[in-house]
Amino acid sequence: LYPNKKYIICAHYDDMPSGATAPGADDNASGTAAVIEAARIFSQYNSKYTIIYALWDEEEQGLIGSAYYAQQAHNAGDSIMGVINMDMIAYDSDNDNVGEIHTNSLSSSQYLKNKMVEVNTTYTIGVTPSIINPGTGASDHASFWSNGYGAILLIEEYYGGDFNAYYHSVNDLLIHFNQPYYHKMSRLTLGTVATLADLTEIVPVELLAFTASVRNSE
Repeated sequence: LYPNKKYIICAHYDDMPSGATAPGADDNASGTAAVIEAARIFSQYNSKYTIIYALWDEEEQGLIGSAYYAQQAHNAGDSIMGVINMDMIAYDSDNDNVGEIHTNSLSSSQYLKNKMVEVNTTYTIGVTPSIINPGTGASDHASFWSNGYGAILLIEEYYGGDFNAYYHSVNDLLIHFNQPYYHKMSRLTLGTVATLADLTEIVPVELLAFTASVRNSE
């Protein structure tokens, strides 16, 4: 309905350490996989606003990919309504389900944060939100902050004392995922984007034709 108004769901696909082996399962295949799953599911629905599924490169070198995109969007006057960034959403060694939501003082960022907390409560997703304001500038959402766009980051306990013990190592492997936690964090992000973009079911063409024929007969 409003194709020029956009929500972005994103993650970065490059990983560390640099070298021959860099599995990057949590940082950041976890976020990347959730973006791809969002595209698979949301393709079955209509939405009021455009949804952009973005996977950034060179985040580990200084947010290079997202910074370029955000700057170009700003220069073009793009109407980006909000950005939901997932960076490391699968490690929870103490099973406390804490997910940090990093935001900033922009009213649009605060709106996104509030909507994510609301979705978590409404649908009993089970994440324990920890609000960080001002949030870290060390992931791709910060590229949008720098260009005046509202954005939030969902991440495991970056500040909370349960950060991934295998960060930026050759041992950042799938075996260290807390799968129930990962599912909750993914559902929270997808639920938030679906709510923001106002997803509705696609009505099959056959049903539309049938409805039209009934109306014509009346």
